[in-house]
Amino acid sequence: MNQLNAEDVQELGRIVGLDIDETTAKTIASRQSGIVAELDEIPEDLLMSVEPAHVFSTEED
Repeated sequence: MNQLNAEDVQELGRIVGLDIDETTAKTIASRQSGIVAELDEIPEDLLMSVEPAHVFSTEED
Protein backbone atom coordinates (compact mmCIF):
# COMPACT_ATOMS: atom_id res chain seq x y z
CA MET A 1 0.00 0.00 0.00
CA ASN A 2 1.22 3.49 -0.78
CA GLN A 3 2.35 5.52 2.19
CA LEU A 4 0.34 8.59 3.11
CA ASN A 5 2.47 11.74 3.19
CA ALA A 6 1.95 15.12 4.88
CA GLU A 7 0.65 16.71 1.69
CA ASP A 8 -1.99 13.96 1.38
CA VAL A 9 -3.09 14.53 4.97
CA GLN A 10 -3.37 18.27 4.41
CA GLU A 11 -5.39 17.73 1.22
CA LEU A 12 -7.74 15.31 2.94
CA GLY A 13 -8.11 17.85 5.73
CA ARG A 14 -9.02 20.59 3.24
CA ILE A 15 -11.64 18.32 1.67
CA VAL A 16 -13.43 17.99 5.02
CA GLY A 17 -12.88 21.61 6.03
CA LEU A 18 -9.86 21.26 8.33
CA ASP A 19 -6.69 23.32 8.17
CA ILE A 20 -3.93 20.93 9.27
CA ASP A 21 -0.49 22.45 9.79
CA GLU A 22 2.56 20.73 8.32
CA THR A 23 3.91 19.43 11.63
CA THR A 24 0.60 17.82 12.56
CA ALA A 25 0.19 16.44 9.03
CA LYS A 26 3.63 14.79 9.26
CA THR A 27 2.70 13.23 12.62
CA ILE A 28 -0.61 11.91 11.29
CA ALA A 29 1.04 10.52 8.14
CA SER A 30 3.73 8.77 10.18
CA ARG A 31 1.24 7.21 12.59
CA GLN A 32 -1.05 6.08 9.77
CA SER A 33 1.88 4.52 7.93
CA GLY A 34 2.84 2.62 11.08
CA ILE A 35 -0.70 1.29 11.47
CA VAL A 36 -0.82 0.16 7.85
CA ALA A 37 2.57 -1.53 8.21
CA GLU A 38 1.28 -3.47 11.23
CA LEU A 39 -1.91 -4.46 9.39
CA ASP A 40 0.14 -5.62 6.41
CA GLU A 41 1.84 -8.13 8.74
CA ILE A 42 -1.44 -10.04 9.30
CA PRO A 43 -1.37 -13.19 7.17
CA GLU A 44 -3.93 -13.00 4.37
CA ASP A 45 -5.32 -16.45 5.12
CA LEU A 46 -6.35 -15.25 8.60
CA LEU A 47 -8.23 -12.32 7.10
CA MET A 48 -10.23 -14.46 4.67
CA SER A 49 -12.49 -15.76 7.46
CA VAL A 50 -13.23 -12.35 9.01
CA GLU A 51 -16.81 -11.17 8.59
CA PRO A 52 -17.40 -7.53 7.65
CA ALA A 53 -18.29 -5.23 10.54
CA HIS A 54 -21.85 -4.08 10.87
CA VAL A 55 -22.45 -0.34 10.61
CA PHE A 56 -24.80 1.22 13.12
CA SER A 57 -26.32 4.65 12.83
CA THR A 58 -25.78 7.06 15.70
CA GLU A 59 -28.76 9.15 14.65
CA GLU A 60 -31.82 9.00 16.87
CA ASP A 61 -35.12 8.04 15.25
